[in-house]
Amino acid sequence: MIKFMIMALALFMPFSATTAAEPAAAAATAFDAGVLVPGSFLSLAGRSDGSVFLLGTDHQLVCLAPDGASSALTLPPVVESKPDDRFCDLVVDGNNAWFCGFAFPVIFALDLEKLAEYQIVRASDPEAAALNLLNLDRRGSGFAIRDADGNTLVLENEKPVVKLANHASLLCGMSGEPFIIPPPVPEAASSTVGSVVIHQAGGIFWKAPLPALPRVLKSVEFLGCDDQKRSIFLVITGSGELDSEFTLYAVSAEGKTLAEKKIIGPSGLEMQRFCRLSPDGSILLAEKAPGNEPGVLVKKLRL
Repeated sequence: MIKFMIMALALFMPFSATTAAEPAAAAATAFDAGVLVPGSFLSLAGRSDGSVFLLGTDHQLVCLAPDGASSALTLPPVVESKPDDRFCDLVVDGNNAWFCGFAFPVIFALDLEKLAEYQIVRASDPEAAALNLLNLDRRGSGFAIRDADGNTLVLENEKPVVKLANHASLLCGMSGEPFIIPPPVPEAASSTVGSVVIHQAGGIFWKAPLPALPRVLKSVEFLGCDDQKRSIFLVITGSGELDSEFTLYAVSAEGKTLAEKKIIGPSGLEMQRFCRLSPDGSILLAEKAPGNEPGVLVKKLRL
């Protein structure tokens, strides 16, 4: 196991979305209007205690407490780094965080309390060195990862990489298996086929609603199962590049749509993950902050 040593001390920069004079009720709803976080970010992830973590382009990790209060730390640089050594996605569980990046064929693990060194999660097979990792989530004792070619894989330390079926979702449904989500077929836009979400066993689970023409389905993403055991999907529709609409759907175990909500898309942001289901059951959303300065508004939604 290779270790990468810290080259700089952690830097904490507190700023808060609420003041001490504000009542507790105001702090509890800080995410309703959105918590403003200055900076440029690549991804966000939630933790079971309600905290939210933002991965900055400047190698900063910003933590938003459940009441919206914020602090930041500087991630240790990677020794022997490549020219584009930025991480692009993360997942957080307890005091541990894991990171992946396009430039690296491994996953970096970090203890957020000690910040002494990275530990490395790597595959046993040398072929995995060619992977260009973009997205990351936990799966059992290992990780579900998606590479730049759209492949979904499972990685456990010092074990062979397992490639899942084509178009497999990064996360698993209530059955414990990933969904198979075929890309929308443009020529099916005017039919009743549209885009379907299918169990790996082959049964149809849910059909993403078709928009009125000239709008068509552009993509469907499974975000995970919430604390009400509903499957959450993010559906993008549009008739061109500049009129995309983003809608969240909550779907029952029987494949029935229970709730839906339109959200603001990632226009003005360059984030790998701008919308994500948090372990606390809320849906995290990053919107472009108002004004010209770089920053995001982080919200928590429930359908």
